[in-house]
Amino acid sequence: MIAITGTPRSLFEMEFVAGMFACETCGDWRPVDWRTGGTHADWLVHAACPRCASERAYGFRCEIDLIDVEVADLELGGPEPSQILEPFELVREIDRLVPTIASAPELLDRDAWETNHLVVDRVRTALAELEKFLVGDAIPAESHRSAAAHIDRAMRAERYQRAWIRDERAHWEANGSSPPTARSHRSARSTPRRSPLTASGSNRTARAVAGSSW
Repeated sequence: MIAITGTPRSLFEMEFVAGMFACETCGDWRPVDWRTGGTHADWLVHAACPRCASERAYGFRCEIDLIDVEVADLELGGPEPSQILEPFELVREIDRLVPTIASAPELLDRDAWETNHLVVDRVRTALAELEKFLVGDAIPAESHRSAAAHIDRAMRAERYQRAWIRDERAHWEANGSSPPTARSHRSARSTPRRSPLTASGSNRTARAVAGSSW
């Protein structure tokens, strides 16, 4: 199990973070059906790798019960920035995902279109969360924790400025529009389903319905 530092704001944030890691055994990046549960302050997001069947597990700590926490569509929490992710990690995730997105999604069949659409929505989510770090027109240096983050900010300063984030959000919002033939099949985000709690209310478990969490 990989222990994640920082306090998650929602189930969606935990599953989003888990999806940023490739399988430790085989390096596979494909989406998986995450299972999320917890006891008291300890939470676990886990799934079997679709390629090698190895268990992928990520541990989080949060004192509040996240089962009933609701967040806006294509966001991972409220207006405050993430305590787990730093801006560089969101930019790196965008860099990883963008090359995998189809340039002509309207030519895809329904299943391929939906898979592609989920990737676009993940990019849009990363951009929405990146924007929360802005102070004025730029993300301040103190928001970056790692040496790699400071290097990337120095080399690609535009990616940490409001203008770039705004333009990218507008681009991917337009790209994420549903074609008429696929509109009725759209599932923009995985929605955690609440499972019954134990009598004590101390054990929790939830699962993503759509399941395809990158």
